Amino acid sequence: ELAQMQRGQGAATEVWTPAQTQARFPWLNVEDLAAASFGPRDEGWFDNMGLLAGFRAAAKAQGVQFITDEAIGLEMANGRVAAVTLRKSGRVACGHAVNAAGTRAAVVADWAGLTVPVEPRKRTVFVIDAPNARHPDAPLLVDTGFYLRPEHGGQWITATVPAEDGPCAADDFEPDLHLFEDVIWEQLYHRAPGFDAVKVVRHWVGHYAYNTLDQNAILGPHPDV
Repeated sequence: ELAQMQRGQGAATEVWTPAQTQARFPWLNVEDLAAASFGPRDEGWFDNMGLLAGFRAAAKAQGVQFITDEAIGLEMANGRVAAVTLRKSGRVACGHAVNAAGTRAAVVADWAGLTVPVEPRKRTVFVIDAPNARHPDAPLLVDTGFYLRPEHGGQWITATVPAEDGPCAADDFEPDLHLFEDVIWEQLYHRAPGFDAVKVVRHWVGHYAYNTLDQNAILGPHPDV
């Protein structure tokens, strides 16, 4: 049903048997799978910071002024946002204000007297090298306990959702390094035996803007403000 819904929205999602999956990706262990889904076209990943830089350059070319500062409040008038208060620059009047604060979206919404179900959740991402797993045609693999995708130079990116996943402090960027050894590696090796020898090359920590309602993005104007 999910695949049918996705195809109805223009995706090319296919549902494969374990045998079909292994025929296409023979390096995978499929003995404990019932089925797999695969997107044969219009799928992939991109450089998000590069995309952001492109949007910024295009906006500047159209006259947008960027201010490097910290927003600390909103000024309300007659059910509208009349101005944004910045820590260094003070009051900036506006006709519209866009809440693009990501993991702190709930903080900004609260300045306008609104509630949005978004909270920061910490993710530790690992870049790994696996000399026995050279699969340049590998897709983004989402398994029950981790995700994995190829990275430049034959390396891979992988991460997992912590078992006790919950909101974190806005300034908590301490890596949970134990997650690779304790959680990811065993499952990864089970799914793809070529990952028998693995070295963590580097890691980083980011916060995921987690919508506790349905885990989807919130877009569009708020009906109350």
